[in-house]
Amino acid sequence: MNPKKLGGMANHRQKSWKVPLPQYVEELYLKRFKKERPDDVRSVEQIVADRERKRAEHREPKAPQQDAAHPANPAHPPASSYPEETTDDDIPF
Repeated sequence: MNPKKLGGMANHRQKSWKVPLPQYVEELYLKRFKKERPDDVRSVEQIVADRERKRAEHREPKAPQQDAAHPANPAHPPASSYPEETTDDDIPF
């Protein structure tokens, strides 16, 4: 159901055989979900607040885990683990 197109369906005053839009939406919901109402009825504000809370909870634990999960990159060891520069005098042959 596209909310932008619902306004065009709300012309029950012009065409008396049409069902009023709220009843039409209820019929569509019943037909699709096989129940009259959702299990958890929440306002749009509650949905947005819950979504923001979940995003905040999801982001918080991620930062400490990244440091612990990747302590060092084996392809690029830290500078202290590189051998010291060698000179020609150090080469045995």
